[in-house]
Amino acid sequence: MTRHVAHRYMANSVPAIKQEMLDAIGAGSVEELFEQVPAEHRLAYPLELPPALSESELRRHLVETLSKNRTTEQYLNFLGAGCWQHHVPAAGDEVVRRNEWLTSVSGEPSSDHGRNQAWFEFCSQLGELLAMDLVGMPVRSWGVAAGHAIRMASRITGRNEVAVVRAIDPERLSVIGNYCEPVEMPSHITVRMVDFDPGTGLMDLDDLRGIVGERTAAVYFETRRTSG
Repeated sequence: MTRHVAHRYMANSVPAIKQEMLDAIGAGSVEELFEQVPAEHRLAYPLELPPALSESELRRHLVETLSKNRTTEQYLNFLGAGCWQHHVPAAGDEVVRRNEWLTSVSGEPSSDHGRNQAWFEFCSQLGELLAMDLVGMPVRSWGVAAGHAIRMASRITGRNEVAVVRAIDPERLSVIGNYCEPVEMPSHITVRMVDFDPGTGLMDLDDLRGIVGERTAAVYFETRRTSG
């Protein structure tokens, strides 16, 4: 017989509440919600986990384990590809933790309950706190932010080429390529790669001069500033 218990960190795992939710959607069990997953890919027996630790014991264990690592707070790194020290103003973390902005969804159209108003207020508040002329709306990744900026530049200028320095993370370049759309599309933006000096990381200005022309909407390059 299956023994149903509540998970200590999940309020909705109380058996009575779980059953009420199942009744509301017309499902007989939680397992029915995963019928589309092939049986051979589902675990058919309980996990043999070690005895659970209390919250304080678990935190102590993780802190002791993580203390063996050396972090970028102690050493300067040159990992690249976005894996380096990022400064986030304290005001930013404080604002995003407020209940007004904290949500379990990313803001898709299907969850638009005052979303645009909330984003407007969020960006306006950060702009005032950080004395910035513009705070853009949240995006999913660095590549998405770059793609948005490139498409905006193309729309404003009416041009359909962008120069991108070749010293860029391949994954980010792939996302930018998606935003620029295939050549068969009417709103396609041609990405032209600019060479750089591998020794210094600086872009090749002579190559840039030969690429930039009357169809260039923007030049995309990345900089990194470190503090001592």
